Amino acid sequence: MTYNIVLSEASAMHRVRAAGETELQVGGPWSGERAQLKTAPLLYIGPAPSFTSYLDKKVILLLRDAKVVVGVLTAFDEFGNVVLQHVFERIIVNSLYCDRPLGLFVGRGENVIFCGELGQDGPEMPAHMVLVTEDEIRSAQRAEKISSHLRWTMRKRMEFLDSDVG
Repeated sequence: MTYNIVLSEASAMHRVRAAGETELQVGGPWSGERAQLKTAPLLYIGPAPSFTSYLDKKVILLLRDAKVVVGVLTAFDEFGNVVLQHVFERIIVNSLYCDRPLGLFVGRGENVIFCGELGQDGPEMPAHMVLVTEDEIRSAQRAEKISSHLRWTMRKRMEFLDSDVG
């Protein structure tokens, strides 16, 4: 089976041809080089996302560590690195949320999972969400962590009892 994978870089497009499921034949400046695949090959990797439509607009970023930041996108580069101004971290626990101010934010492109524009019209948060202070959201986070740990412990105990019977 042969796949064509297109990789996008700032200067040029490189075509990659995969032979089988375990070997890559690389074209372009790396002609003739081979690479082994650990998993099934990707069929297509499109061009890097363009942030030009988001410049000087209020955006929301979901980061790889599950943090959510909101701010005005002021700069970006070809690697997806971003610079935001007037940034705050949005912390959400169940139906409570808190906006913790950060100021200026410089984020590496590899850490950005999602970027979306926040519309100017309409509310930023659904009506059932309640804005609370930073202390209240921290105590809600602690309570959620304890509750989650308790659920996990109970699930493990139930699995242990189920495995004992059979």
